[in-house]
Amino acid sequence: MPDPITIITALHGLAEKLVNSIKSGQDAAKAQEILRLVGELQTEYFTLRQHILNIETDNAKLIRQVAALKSPNPNRQENDTQVVVDLDDLSTKMLLAVANAPDGAWKQELFARFDLSLATGEHVLDQLGELDFIEVIPRFTPDGSPHRATRKGRDYLSRKDLL
Repeated sequence: MPDPITIITALHGLAEKLVNSIKSGQDAAKAQEILRLVGELQTEYFTLRQHILNIETDNAKLIRQVAALKSPNPNRQENDTQVVVDLDDLSTKMLLAVANAPDGAWKQELFARFDLSLATGEHVLDQLGELDFIEVIPRFTPDGSPHRATRKGRDYLSRKDLL
């Protein structure tokens, strides 16, 4: 099924042709009204689409905030200022792969191993980097630099009994 804007645009085009083919009388007025209503429908569609995009953006922000607040250890002490996170399955597997790579893990190899698109792979690596679970090994080559797990990343894997 075509998307709604394709249908609306087609209706608008047909209404314009109808208006142009009718020269006078009640039929012309009715055709003008149809054209006006289709125009309003287009405007409403774009307004609703923008609201949906705004809500999806807000939802993604809230999901990240909730994930940062979730704690695998509900009995942690109040003086513990470190935020404890619970990574999703893919992020945990990628962190484990980076931690198990003795000479560092190259992002291209990680993306291929987990069959990830460039955008998804970069997002996971960025997330792990922001959490200070991985870092880039300063070794510059034409292919970039490999990643290694930090102490914080290894501690996370140890708490999950994965290392």
